[in-house]
Amino acid sequence: MNNTQNQKPTNRARRLGVTLLLALASETANKILPLVVLYHVQRTLGVAAFGAAQFSISLYEILIPLVALGFANFGAIAIGRADTTSDSVRRTIGSIITLRLILAAVASSVILTLVSDGGIYHDYRSFAVGSIFILFTTAIDCDHVFVARQKLAPLAVAMIGIKITTAVITILAVDSAQDAVTYTMLYFASNGLVSLLGFVAATTRIGITLPNRDDLLTTVRGSLPFTLTMVLIMSADRIDMLLAEALKGQAGAGLYAGPLRLVGGIINVTGSIGRVFFSEMLASLPLDKLRKLIGHEIFLFSALLLPIAAGVWFVAPELLNAFYGPDFVAMAPVLGIMTLGALVHATTLIAGFQILMLRGRAVVFNWTLLGSFILAGALSTVMSTQFGLVGVAGGFFLGKAIGVLILVHRASRLVSGIPFENAAKPALATLGMVVVLSLWMMFGGDPGALENTGDSTIDSWLVTLGLGIATYTTILLMLSRRNIREAIAAVRRDA
Repeated sequence: MNNTQNQKPTNRARRLGVTLLLALASETANKILPLVVLYHVQRTLGVAAFGAAQFSISLYEILIPLVALGFANFGAIAIGRADTTSDSVRRTIGSIITLRLILAAVASSVILTLVSDGGIYHDYRSFAVGSIFILFTTAIDCDHVFVARQKLAPLAVAMIGIKITTAVITILAVDSAQDAVTYTMLYFASNGLVSLLGFVAATTRIGITLPNRDDLLTTVRGSLPFTLTMVLIMSADRIDMLLAEALKGQAGAGLYAGPLRLVGGIINVTGSIGRVFFSEMLASLPLDKLRKLIGHEIFLFSALLLPIAAGVWFVAPELLNAFYGPDFVAMAPVLGIMTLGALVHATTLIAGFQILMLRGRAVVFNWTLLGSFILAGALSTVMSTQFGLVGVAGGFFLGKAIGVLILVHRASRLVSGIPFENAAKPALATLGMVVVLSLWMMFGGDPGALENTGDSTIDSWLVTLGLGIATYTTILLMLSRRNIREAIAAVRRDA
């Protein structure tokens, strides 16, 4: 029996809080450090080499669903519902790794074919080694074991150390356009090392059993519903990059990759938050407690994403110029649209993965995703003819937004309504921020100008950014002061 089912609510709440803090700390390091690296790498490599590196990374990210499939979600559920000492857990771990290794070999052969002398991506041949390395390290990843056992905190600590180390090495090692391959190798290495560490920790603590034919078939059948979901989501999130490359070549891919990587960092943060809540939802919870847990998640998502989605429109050109240079200023609308897409992604996690999938509605989830992604691809193709790269981003956002509305409608029936009212306070704080920033811009605040502050001169967009953060935080704290007092009292009571 899953031992998390018998834990006291206070223990679960304390573990949830600690894990969320560590996960957010890990993602902060995981996103801030890459931003620093991107700032250095883009200016060092130049647009063309940067575009080639980012396109090779996107090529791997399109193929990774072939290796990952739905094994992680199936494994988390299967292991979470079994006793840790059960041999079925060790067989599940062995089955997932065996199947992934086979698929990694298949994916690697696809890459080698694409970059061969007669391949359509021959120009990216030098990037193949890094892609193959990360495919095989992904195959042995045991993240699902930590999710199933609510043991994500140690993995988050390890992630911070590895990301810091590889970021420093990247900055020191990449100093010219000829270092594009080195950059991608180090990019892959940071994720690969986390997978290796997780594999060692999981197999040392729990063990691993070589699976038989029946074990493999059971894992394949159980993973099928999750497989289609992962293939749809992970592939669709990279098709826009392929359209950008087809539309504008390597330079277009490089320009599109700038805002894509910035927003990708935000989306990964939502994934980390969602993974923590998904881990807790694997325990058997009554409907009222489940809705309360979903409500907490909605609050966190909205508190993080709403101010970003609204505030980025005030500073997008200057932000892109600061990180990537003047060539990327025209991508400001793309960045704004992509930040709105992060809200769609977070809602998909809740309505799709955490409600529909865990309640056996995988068919509904997958058909809705497929329809929305087909629509997104069609809209992007059409809109790109009139609006270029902005049309690519806009089409994908519109298609996926329509899909998520359908998901929310279907999921709400299963949990007596999704508590979106928990987003009210962050929404009001965001509205207040928008009003203040609009007045600031109206009466002389120019993000592109410079502000004199004593002996120093700083970009005015940083002043705008700081004003937005301060306004939003102040309003949100004022609106949430009662909740904060209750949380502090609960911690003291539990202590």
